[in-house]
Amino acid sequence: MKTASHYTFSGAGRICISLGAPRGAPGGYRMFKALAPSRDILKADLNRDDYAVRYRAEILDKLDPQQTWDELHRLAGGAEPVLQCFEKPPFTYCNFCHRRMVADWFKETLGHDVDEIEPETPADKQRNAAARLAASQAEQSKLGLQRTAIPTRRAVEAVRAEIDAFWQRVCAALFIPRTWSWMGLPDRVRDLMDSTDLDEWTALQARYREVDA
Repeated sequence: MKTASHYTFSGAGRICISLGAPRGAPGGYRMFKALAPSRDILKADLNRDDYAVRYRAEILDKLDPQQTWDELHRLAGGAEPVLQCFEKPPFTYCNFCHRRMVADWFKETLGHDVDEIEPETPADKQRNAAARLAASQAEQSKLGLQRTAIPTRRAVEAVRAEIDAFWQRVCAALFIPRTWSWMGLPDRVRDLMDSTDLDEWTALQARYREVDA
């Protein structure tokens, strides 16, 4: 496991542990808000020491280190997990971040070293962008509707059933009731979804428009 800023790493295994990612952040990351600082902590004008005390008491002490470690590796999907928040290194007493507090917590509780990744070079960014594009194309191909002799209406109903199943899964994961139309997406729900689910939703919409054309 490693840590990095949203602005310095765009490769595989990214897991956002802030309340949200920057606008325009490359797709392919996952969300793990259990490690995000609360809005009350973020709004408070705290120095590093006071921030660390509150973050430990209000966030980390309520989590099981081993279960958290295992869940982060599961979310990374076989890649090395890279925990991300906003602050860029180098770190000082005034420029601190909670991802490094998480790293210290894993070292203290589990004995695991969690290092900060060096900022990407232009070649790194290009290589990671190509990898994301290839992964996205493979996923689109996987989700693409296979042309068969099934009548159009049955094809439409099949995609609608997939969309219903998608929303059932997403709403259950986010612990929110579904109160919108089956093709709608309120902004409040979009803000809670991670990039993988948003990409899947975009693909499902495209498939529906294709079969219902």
